[in-house]
Amino acid sequence: MTRRLLALLLAAALCTAQQSTNSGVGGGSGGYQIIGQAYPNISITGVTTEQNVAAAPVPANAMGAGGTIRVTLLLSMTNNANTKTVFVRLNPTSGAVTGGGMATSAFTSTASAQLLTIIRNNGATNAQSTIQTMQTPFSSGTNLVTGLAIDTTQPAWVNIGIWPANAADTITLLGYTVELLPG
Repeated sequence: MTRRLLALLLAAALCTAQQSTNSGVGGGSGGYQIIGQAYPNISITGVTTEQNVAAAPVPANAMGAGGTIRVTLLLSMTNNANTKTVFVRLNPTSGAVTGGGMATSAFTSTASAQLLTIIRNNGATNAQSTIQTMQTPFSSGTNLVTGLAIDTTQPAWVNIGIWPANAADTITLLGYTVELLPG
C-alpha cells in the first residue's frame, strides 16, 4: 500500500510540474517557440518607401490549421508631426515589401513605440486574419484584416518593413521577437 501511495504522489507531482511548465502558453506540446529574435538597431532615413529590416522564417507545416504567430516590435523614431510607418507581412518570400500584408501602424508625434501583431490561421492552413498592429500591452482595432491566403504548409516569412513619410526623418527597429504557437 505504501508503494502504491508513493507512486500516486509521484505521478501527481509530475503532472503538476508539467502543467505549470505549459500554464498560460496554450498550444499542446510546449507553447510558443521563438522563430526570430534580435536587437538589430536598424535605422531607415533618406527614403520614403518601405524597407525590409527583418525577416523570420516560418517552417512549412509549423503553424497547423489553428496556429498563431505573435510579433512584438520595439521602435524609436523622429518625434514630429510627420508619419512613420511599420508593416508586418506574412509572405512566401523573405524580405518582401509587397504582397502578403497583414498589419500596419503609422505614428506621428511619438518618440518610441512597442507593438504587437498576432496572425492567426483561421481553421485552415491557407487563411489568416489579424487586427492591425497594436500598441501593447493591450489594444483594440477597427480594421480586422482577413482574406490573406498564404499557404503555411509551405515555407513562409514574417517580414518587418519600416519607413518615414519624410526623407529627413528616421525610424529605427530596435528589437523584435517572432513567436509561433502550433495549433
